[in-house]
Amino acid sequence: MKPTVMTDLYADYLRHGRSLTDPGLWALAVRRFGNWAADLSAPPLRWAGLKVYGGALVFLQATTGNIVHREIVFGNGVDLRGSRNVMIHPDVQIGDRCRIASGVSVGTNERFKTGLAKIGDDVIIENGVKILGPVTIGDRAIIRANSLVLMDVPAGAIAMGVPAKYTRPAIDQQRPSPERVKQSAKMNIDEERNEQGS
Repeated sequence: MKPTVMTDLYADYLRHGRSLTDPGLWALAVRRFGNWAADLSAPPLRWAGLKVYGGALVFLQATTGNIVHREIVFGNGVDLRGSRNVMIHPDVQIGDRCRIASGVSVGTNERFKTGLAKIGDDVIIENGVKILGPVTIGDRAIIRANSLVLMDVPAGAIAMGVPAKYTRPAIDQQRPSPERVKQSAKMNIDEERNEQGS
């Protein structure tokens, strides 16, 4: 495999708690293998690799319930830690550092609207969420457990319910990024040290 694939697999392994039994890690690993096999230049090797990928996808579905196709456009750092029964349509787009919990389905709503979801960066999707149709979920949004999302969710919003309705966080329109939280915590610690030193 290409060094970048191995690097990505190792990053997935670290992000999923260094657990080789994590079902979410296996879902991402099978997806990465499928993309690697599809990029093989020799047609016989590509054919064989995709057959192995297809078998692994069926095995993964039977053992974990996860169906994460290789065609899904994933950003960097997607977290499926501990997730089972995750089903995502092949044409869905998911941004960087999204957290997807167990029982999540992202698919079509053909009866009412054609198209598929686009999910932004740093989105948290909790257990049992269903996202159907051509909805856009903005960066840093949170979708609460067992919600049914049929309409767009703006950046920084919290959505919940069946069908889901959204509210904005009470204090700030947008949740701070993890980097901003770390910076703020470091500044508070530095201020406390300065106060104690004086």
